[in-house]
Amino acid sequence: MGTTNKLLLPYQDQTILTTTLQQLHQSIIDHIIVVTGFEDTKIKRVLQTFPNLQVIHNPEYQEGMTSSIQSGLEALQAPETAIMIALGDMPLLRAADYNRLIQHFKRICEKEETPIVRPIYQKQIGHPVIFHEKYIEALKRQKGKQGCRAIIKAHPTDFRGMQTEHLAYVRDIDTPDDYQQWKQ
Repeated sequence: MGTTNKLLLPYQDQTILTTTLQQLHQSIIDHIIVVTGFEDTKIKRVLQTFPNLQVIHNPEYQEGMTSSIQSGLEALQAPETAIMIALGDMPLLRAADYNRLIQHFKRICEKEETPIVRPIYQKQIGHPVIFHEKYIEALKRQKGKQGCRAIIKAHPTDFRGMQTEHLAYVRDIDTPDDYQQWKQ
């Protein structure tokens, strides 16, 4: 998106970020940590309208997604049984979509000890991703800019996809064309 902050672009009657956060708030997620980076001050103005958010600024955001994930993980204040890494630029996801993925994760945990769960739409791996607590320390030590992909690749037997026919799990807004296509 160049120098445009995609999270602040209009989406329906709000912004992309506001739409995403409203759905996360309406879901069954216990605790939401938002990691800011580019245009931190502008983003924080939007975040003021949401109660019960923990906001962390990642001054190293230009280093890539890994540094933002790690900033969020460092902000954890209590032991977590799992973490969900959700993207701020996926306004098509609804609370029910997040809940569906969380419930799928919980069902898998009843049978297996340490899953990593992501949605899969027509062989396309989507977001968000849920990690069992076992992976938190590995995520904190992760190097590189690719976020959590290396952890998933290192533990292929723990990866469980949630098959879905819902396109929203694979639709983030990264380009002006994406924005034009999905803003309706």
